[in-house]
Amino acid sequence: MLIFTHNNMELEYHPALKLAEIRWVGILHLQDLALLWLKTVAEIDKYEIELILLDASNVAVENSPQIDGEMIKKYFSENFPIPAVKKIARVSAGAPTYDAQMAGIYQKFLEQNNSTSVFANFHHHYEAMDWLTDHA
Repeated sequence: MLIFTHNNMELEYHPALKLAEIRWVGILHLQDLALLWLKTVAEIDKYEIELILLDASNVAVENSPQIDGEMIKKYFSENFPIPAVKKIARVSAGAPTYDAQMAGIYQKFLEQNNSTSVFANFHHHYEAMDWLTDHA
């Protein structure tokens, strides 16, 4: 069930799995991601979502702005709302340097907000879904 679309981003809810799938195509702007995260938090609380799949496989890495610590602080300050989600999986964009940077940002973000969510990065959608649903 598609819940939210904005620019090149979508939030889809899979009720049988209690899973929210967040995906974007093209250029990733941090301010759009922040907006999408706020919308996701509201839906997570509403639907009691336990799993999140972040699909970055179609991000245009070469055209996306470089994301640094100052940008993160601007859009994702400490105590930014993180609901009680069990697992968060990210499907990589296929650019090792960018993917390592983004995985580090997500991990740091969870740590600074004392989240109990487990985070992992994957190369393929099916690997992420297997891990999220314990079918690995």
